[in-house]
Amino acid sequence: MGKIILAKHAGFCMGVREAIKLAESILDSGNVTVDGALVHNEDVMSDLMSKGLALWDGKAKVSNGKILIKAHGAPIDKIKNMIGDNCDIFDATCPHVKRIHKIAEEAVQKNALLIIYGDFKHPEVKGIVSRAGSKCIVTKDVNDLADILGSNEFLYVVAQTTSNNLKWTKFTSKIKKKHAKLNIFQTICPATAIRQRASVDLARQVDIMLIVGGYHSSNTRRLYELCSQTGVSAYHIANANDIDSSWFKSKDLIIGVTAGASTPEWVIKEVIVRMEKNLEKEAMVTEETMETAEAAVVENKEVAENDVVEEKVSEVEQEAAQPSNMEEILSNDVAPIKRNSVVTGKVVKVNDDEVLVDIGYKSEGIIKLRELTNDTSLTPADVVKEGDDVEVYVVRVSDDNGNPVLSLKRAQAITAWNTVREAFENKEIVSGKVLEAVKGGLLVDIFGMRAFLPASLVDRSYVPELEVFVGQEISAKIIEIDRHKRRVVLSRQIVLEDQFKKEQEKTWDELQVGQVLEGTVQRITNFGVFVDIGAVDGLVHISELSWGRVEHPSEVVKEGDSVKVKVLGVDRENERVSLSVRQVLPDPWTTVEENYKSGDVKEGKVVRTVSFGAFVELEPGVEGLVHISQLAWNHVEKAEDVVNPGDTVTVKVLSVSKEEKRISLSVKETTERPARKERPKREPRRSVEHTEASSVTLGDMFGDLLSKAKKRS
Repeated sequence: MGKIILAKHAGFCMGVREAIKLAESILDSGNVTVDGALVHNEDVMSDLMSKGLALWDGKAKVSNGKILIKAHGAPIDKIKNMIGDNCDIFDATCPHVKRIHKIAEEAVQKNALLIIYGDFKHPEVKGIVSRAGSKCIVTKDVNDLADILGSNEFLYVVAQTTSNNLKWTKFTSKIKKKHAKLNIFQTICPATAIRQRASVDLARQVDIMLIVGGYHSSNTRRLYELCSQTGVSAYHIANANDIDSSWFKSKDLIIGVTAGASTPEWVIKEVIVRMEKNLEKEAMVTEETMETAEAAVVENKEVAENDVVEEKVSEVEQEAAQPSNMEEILSNDVAPIKRNSVVTGKVVKVNDDEVLVDIGYKSEGIIKLRELTNDTSLTPADVVKEGDDVEVYVVRVSDDNGNPVLSLKRAQAITAWNTVREAFENKEIVSGKVLEAVKGGLLVDIFGMRAFLPASLVDRSYVPELEVFVGQEISAKIIEIDRHKRRVVLSRQIVLEDQFKKEQEKTWDELQVGQVLEGTVQRITNFGVFVDIGAVDGLVHISELSWGRVEHPSEVVKEGDSVKVKVLGVDRENERVSLSVRQVLPDPWTTVEENYKSGDVKEGKVVRTVSFGAFVELEPGVEGLVHISQLAWNHVEKAEDVVNPGDTVTVKVLSVSKEEKRISLSVKETTERPARKERPKREPRRSVEHTEASSVTLGDMFGDLLSKAKKRS
């Protein structure tokens, strides 16, 4: 039984399909003039022209109508010559061609010489040349560039989208060896190379190969040439009418069908139906990757998602009869990239929202900003620069425009997993930037991956505001990994604890009595303050805070203050350190004899009273005693009758003893001694003459009383 096999990727490419779709949409609303054949297929053009599409005559301007630019693009001057009054322009130029237009315009802006690898007569190349101006060379021979290569001229090198990939690669390789200042852009349409690969693969499996497409279509002619070189009976046909029944002499023939990029689906279906009739029975139509012929000609959206472009060199080598140049083509047309693989490339362009990377494929790969980094605050230019060599992850082999979809951060993540695992197993410290604060902790970028840092493990103590860490570079250890859940958990606390212990050990080793150190007040109590002197807290007793009298430590210092302290004692076993603040300050008693001399009058503050007097502070650390007898000129029962703590008094220095740290003071000596009151004069005693009349004795006076007392007793 005969068999018909339809090659995958046969028929319309994305650019042609969109061009026809655009044409049909605007034909419904008026006359449309195209600058040339919209696509190189007579059947398609006949159909469109029957619907009102007109070909420009090259002379009269188009007025009161619509101008359609063909898929290959058009020269700028040609478009200008077409434009008349009241006309609208619709551009059906293939996106791959438009990209080359932009490169040409960029070359002009940068005063670079544009080298186009292609055919000068091809409509696509003519459109590119018009945008490059005079600084442009079209050639397929490196020898044509002999006078340029090695000069100081900066070169932009592009290829016609339908070029042969192998020849283009050889062309650029020669240029690279001879010229340093250049940018090479991979502009060959990937759909063309994929279609050629599929067609050649199919040609090896069949008895007859039919290549369907317009006779003016360069990509269809190229398909015919490649298939013919395999040794199969190959026929180039425009449509079903070109089929010759004499080709099918056997009913058991295996027939392969492929089609050029400009061949519509309905033409392919007509060819298949006609062949079924020639086989005189219903043929089994087998498609390699799609269930129907309709799906077979759909652009490579499925290819982009699922196809793996692989070389089949072994198959080529097994075909001894095939020409050697064909072997080269088959082994080089499609770059060996696979979906979900990591490949190496070079950054060739950095835009505001994406990066273009040359990975040796038919077209440059695209990395969108979201696939560059997890850090939303960065721009593409912050992450990579032109010329950087990068490893990228292949998300899709081809997008709708034929460009590989790449990811830098996914490649970094894949590479990072090994690094993460090694760091986890070896308990290494890793560094990362805090991306954001989330519920329960922080998200940290390490090796291009997002790791979670729980709030409880951010610091050695509780952190109330996690937002302060956002944007900071931190060090942490990986404490948990789960490859399947893509989960990485960090602990900064472990790192800080390790650092603290090391610093603590170092401090204990270096601590010596008598050292003067810088410290930070950590905690204040009623009896003193604790000072951090390097992962070790020492106590400054309240009595060691100042030479003066201190009621509460908060009068002298506050938490967070930096202070100088002297080490008074070290007890490593019990982890106790005694410190002093006052002993790094000058002792006021060293100059007391110069500052206070006998007879000096000073002001001071009463700091306390005792039964024998009052102590007066002359300056912080220097107190003198006012004896109770020196408080006032009059007699004083207790000191509080004259002064109270807190009173400011004027005192006179009576004596100073530096050695004994004693100063005798007087309050009363600062005042005038009050004058003594005169005592009243005593009257002279009067003498009493004793006479008989007055000679009365005590017994005479109290005799009766004494008698009565005796009787009672």
